[in-house]
This record gives sequence, C-alpha cells and structure tokens, in this order.
Amino acid sequence: YMIVPLVHLRDVLGVICVTDRLEPGPFTDSDVAYMEAFAESLSLTIHNGMQYRAADELATIDEGTQLFNRRYFNRVLPQEVVRAKRYEHDLTLALIDIDFFKQYNDSNGHQAGDHALAAVARILKDSFREADIVVRYGGEEFAVIMPGTTQEDGNGVGIVERARRQIEAANLMFVDSMGNRRPLTVSGGVATFPHQAQTSDDLFDLADKALYRAKARGRNLILGV
Repeated sequence: YMIVPLVHLRDVLGVICVTDRLEPGPFTDSDVAYMEAFAESLSLTIHNGMQYRAADELATIDEGTQLFNRRYFNRVLPQEVVRAKRYEHDLTLALIDIDFFKQYNDSNGHQAGDHALAAVARILKDSFREADIVVRYGGEEFAVIMPGTTQEDGNGVGIVERARRQIEAANLMFVDSMGNRRPLTVSGGVATFPHQAQTSDDLFDLADKALYRAKARGRNLILGV
C-alpha cells in the first residue's frame, strides 16, 4: 500500500490510497515522487473547488434572513419547472409579502424591522417541508418553491395559510397609520404548474397577480389562482 495525504497549506483534504502497481514488486522512490506531485496538484484543485462552492453559497444566501436570495430563485425556479415536467409532478409557487411593513418600521424603528424580517423568515422556514425552497425575494417579499405538491393537499395553499396564521400569532406588534395597535401579518398568492401555468414566467406572474388580489381584498390573506 501507498498512502499519500492531500494537503493544502495545513489543511488535510483527504488521502490517496494506492493498493497495487501494474508491474510486480514494491513501490519505488519514483512511484512515491510521482504520487506526491500528483497529490499536490489534486489538493490545489480540490481546495479551489471548495473555495468556489463556498463563494457561490455566500452569493446566494441573504445575510439578514439566512434564506436563499433572489439570484438563487431566478436560477432554480426554471430548473424546478423542467424537473416537474420531466417527472410529471405538480410544482407550486407562493409569493408572500409582509403587510404594512413600512408602518412597522416607522412605528418600531428599522432595527426592529430587521428583527421582524428574520422572525418571519424563521417561521416560513419552519412551516414548509424540507424539500421546499424558501427565498427572500427582496425587501419584505418572500417566495416559496414547493415541488411535488398535489391537488389533494390544495397544492400547498393550506401550508401557506398555516404559515400566515403563525406569523399573525407571533406577537410582532406595531402601531399603524390610524393609531391602532396591530400584529404584523402577511398576504400571499399561490399558483401551480402545470394546471395553471406552463412556464416559470407564467407561474410567477399568476402567483404575483394572486398576491395583489389578496392585498386588494384587505391583506392578511392567502389566495390561489
């Protein structure tokens, strides 16, 4: 056996274990020198790959909420639509917007607003399935990609409604423009591929329109298409 460590600077990244050689006989000094040179080159390649992956992850994570960000969403949603089409399963998209968030900031301050965003993000993350992709789309708006939803379970509308109720019950209170003390709430729009949309753009547009209808009907409401 010949075992050669994969080391970059002081970090051990792995090992190469060579169990035999093509020609009979023990490993030679030349074999060892060749494997050490190969291991050095491979270690650098692995290190660079790990650095790239870490940088990519940082670039797709929203710092304030630790959710995926809009860049990640724009990349993944079309991929999920292609996957849903290939495996013939439903794919639901929910767009969720915090109601009167500017008034919350005006009432409690921007630092409290940041804490509220993080709290809403945690509730959303905990409310959905492990396979679902929860995203901070921008500002006070979130998106949730839900692969494999079914018409029997309401294509995820019930899950979004449960998250809405939990956010309302989270006791994130503020004073609105009329001087009334009220809890922070969210509104949402939900659409499903392929029953209501045939492309990722259509899916987003339909969910967005459902969200605006929820806002127009008084907010604190989840609507499907």
